[in-house]
Amino acid sequence: MKTILRMALILLFCVTLFLCLAPSACAEYWGALQYTFNRDNGTLTIDGSGPMDDFIDQNDYRAWQEFRDDIRTVQIMSGVTSIGNYAFCGCRNLENVTIGNNVTSIGNYAFYDSFTLESIQIPNSVRTIGDHAFGYCSGLTGVPAMNSVYSIGSYAFEHCSGLTGVPAMNSVYSIGSYAFEHCWGLTRATIPDCVGIIGDYSFQFCENLQEVEIGKGVMSIGEGAFFDCRKLTSISVDPENRWYCDQEGVLFSSNKKVILCFPGGKTGPYDIPSGVTLIRRGAFYESGLTSVTIPESVVSIGKFAFKDCSRLTNISVDPANTSYCDEDGVLFDKSKETIICFPCQRGGEYDIPDSVTTIGDSAFHICTKLTRVTIPDSVFIIEDDAFADCWSITDLTIGNNVTTIGERAISDMKLRSLTIPDSVTSIGDFAFEILPGTKTVKISNNLKRIGMGVFWNCGFTSVTIPDSVTSIGELAFAQCFWMESVAIPASVTSIEFAAFDRCDALTDVYYSGTEDQWEALLDHIENFNDALFGANIHFGSILPESLTEIGEEAFAGGAFSYVVLPDSCEKIGPYAFANCQKLRKIRIPNRDAEIDPNAFENDTDLTIIGYLNSTAETYANIYGFKFQSIDIALIPVF
Repeated sequence: MKTILRMALILLFCVTLFLCLAPSACAEYWGALQYTFNRDNGTLTIDGSGPMDDFIDQNDYRAWQEFRDDIRTVQIMSGVTSIGNYAFCGCRNLENVTIGNNVTSIGNYAFYDSFTLESIQIPNSVRTIGDHAFGYCSGLTGVPAMNSVYSIGSYAFEHCSGLTGVPAMNSVYSIGSYAFEHCWGLTRATIPDCVGIIGDYSFQFCENLQEVEIGKGVMSIGEGAFFDCRKLTSISVDPENRWYCDQEGVLFSSNKKVILCFPGGKTGPYDIPSGVTLIRRGAFYESGLTSVTIPESVVSIGKFAFKDCSRLTNISVDPANTSYCDEDGVLFDKSKETIICFPCQRGGEYDIPDSVTTIGDSAFHICTKLTRVTIPDSVFIIEDDAFADCWSITDLTIGNNVTTIGERAISDMKLRSLTIPDSVTSIGDFAFEILPGTKTVKISNNLKRIGMGVFWNCGFTSVTIPDSVTSIGELAFAQCFWMESVAIPASVTSIEFAAFDRCDALTDVYYSGTEDQWEALLDHIENFNDALFGANIHFGSILPESLTEIGEEAFAGGAFSYVVLPDSCEKIGPYAFANCQKLRKIRIPNRDAEIDPNAFENDTDLTIIGYLNSTAETYANIYGFKFQSIDIALIPVF
């Protein structure tokens, strides 16, 4: 017995000793590669031979991604030839990375959102850096010289706000779109001679960028490459460059026929040189321009050319120009059928000329000093963002022939009321978003669909959806916090995701169909429309606009709870609504309607809604019915 006990103690001692001496890392495999993780110091070591397998996305928690929050250091050994997609995405405690000298590519999203990463060693073997590879690595303060990298992917260093300088790109040919966007720490960008392509929006929103130097090899500069670089005062181009040049810090094509970028930090008036034929899209975007003169030679002005120039007071066009003109400092096409740009710094009231048929994209964007605008009946189209963010506008009259209103066209302003004429048949997404001061709205009777976010975050207390509408899109009325009632016609067959989300004050839904029709519609009301289910549902009838007279006993004994008569209804006959025991409200908008004394016999709990001093009010007072003014009616104003 003692011998057995002694042997057991010896065995236990050996096991304990082994556990104490064993390393805290355990080898695992990811494809052909082996990895170990030392939990004591947070070091992940990847070894083996060949490429690293990709991960599916940032939610793929296989291999070391299972403990990615514990990884502080990554060591990739010399046998590894590539870093896979999403390999270290979201490693939010990662501080240091060493890459072996045989890695040739860094995959898409490889280090994305590893915001504690402070340093990275990129060996001379690396040829490509993938899309979003170091995106949101805000702790990264520097990147070593790229001596072998040929291409930098799109968004590769987006939101790397800790970068204070563009890495030395000694071998780079292509800088991808958005590659350095939102790199707020950058103050200077030097593009070497080896670079041939600068992608779209590659340095946009680099708010502290002050100088850009472009080498002689650059032959393609994408759209918006230096958008919204508000401190950028100068762009210089190597004199030997065959495709581009600069003049007084402004970027041109080599023949000076195209003006590409007026630096965002450059201020004051500017005369576009004679000979320029094209002003590129967004060329003066958000610059400090105060006034501009456009010469006779210009034949094409790209979209957003003068967008958001908050100091701009005047645009002048040479009268000899055959494509464009100005009127009182406002830019138009030559025929004055399209208004292109209203200077942002101008304020007060403005009546759009009645020659205009189209209000151009962003034509009045961020004109924050405008208070009133009148759109004439000549206008048919209001394009995207036309009046977006005109915060001070309280009065906007939309002409009676407008057919199309673009995305965010009339958004984020202080309108007191909104009337969308019946001519309108198409409204873009979020067209009227953020109108918190707008208490009343009249929607076009010819609209078939209310699209995504069209009335998001508006101040309406009641809304009437016309019976032309068949579908209500995502977020259409979301966050209309003050909406107490809504009228939904039986024509509506679908209410999409979150159309009425956060309509917290909604208490009454007036549905023009029957209870059975409502029950059928419930199967086509998508998630996050709880406000509809928590409200009182009233079933009723909205009578057609063509109706002029309601005959004897026409609706007697009806089961509806409300009725809306059209303005055209001049006469309500005997017993027309008699014995409608569920009828609670009827709207009579005709001020002089003739109402038979017995029209509402036995309707004991009826409220008549009409105008003050109308025959409807007189009738209610004589026959003992409750009366409510249309101006304060609980039923939405139809």
